[in-house]
Amino acid sequence: MCRGYDRRPREWRHLDTCQIKTILVADVPRVECPEHGVVTVKVPWAEPGEGFTALFEAVVMEWLKDACQLGVAGQRTLGWKACVGMRRGA
Repeated sequence: MCRGYDRRPREWRHLDTCQIKTILVADVPRVECPEHGVVTVKVPWAEPGEGFTALFEAVVMEWLKDACQLGVAGQRTLGWKACVGMRRGA
């Protein structure tokens, strides 16, 4: 059984809403686990340590199949390095 530790606000970039950049913000609890120490609870919409929702990453990776990183970065208002990282993860 894991005991509650504290909460920290986290942010994830999500798909745009009506062409408006959308950021998902949530207070994600950290728990003290006897086996692993203090860990952040996994959220269902993103992989641990990622700054993008899983759906956002999936859409960007689909675009990267047909377009260059610079073009996708411009369309999604992302840094070029973020697209490179997603392409490597594909």
